Amino acid sequence: MKTKIILASLILTLSFIANAANLSDAKLAKKAEVILRVKLTQGIAVCDKYCQEKVEILEVLKNNSAYSFSETVDIFYRSGEKGVPFGISTIYLEKYAPSRNDLWKLVGGKRETGGSHYTIVKIGMPLSEVEEFMGSLGATDAAMDMMVEEGYDLKNYQLPDGRVLSVVSEKIKGIWVVNSINVCTNPNTPKLERTWENISEFNS
Repeated sequence: MKTKIILASLILTLSFIANAANLSDAKLAKKAEVILRVKLTQGIAVCDKYCQEKVEILEVLKNNSAYSFSETVDIFYRSGEKGVPFGISTIYLEKYAPSRNDLWKLVGGKRETGGSHYTIVKIGMPLSEVEEFMGSLGATDAAMDMMVEEGYDLKNYQLPDGRVLSVVSEKIKGIWVVNSINVCTNPNTPKLERTWENISEFNS
């Protein structure tokens, strides 16, 4: 009986290790005290020298700290840098302050060194995958007065942070794929006064 229990425990442990490896980046993991699989639930609430975002914890992949994580946690990152990506991602954390065990920031204070394994909307991506990702964010259709050339299709999404994402797609070998991406940088102004930025990929 003991042998069966030990074997079952070993299988669970190996399964956990394999899952953590599949959902994390070995290079980024080296500098992280904590690695979490999360879903962004609240964008920037406070932003000064550091910005703060709330995430829902889906899985704890690594925890070398004495802190016990609950269902949600606030994450900090440096102002002017990219933070936790939209949707589901893996984040790599270090203490916000050495004396605090309950405040956490992205390693290096930015997504580049503190985030991985998230969806990026990019040129050439099938439109069906864009639709699925936008649905997972809770993004809604945004009716906009914009012209598009014949042979192309236009879809606008109202993002959770108020911005509008405009995706132009074209049909290649029977599949609609992303041709160009534009994001509205000042969504609170009237439609005719909005500024659009052309980007090669999106998740920010």
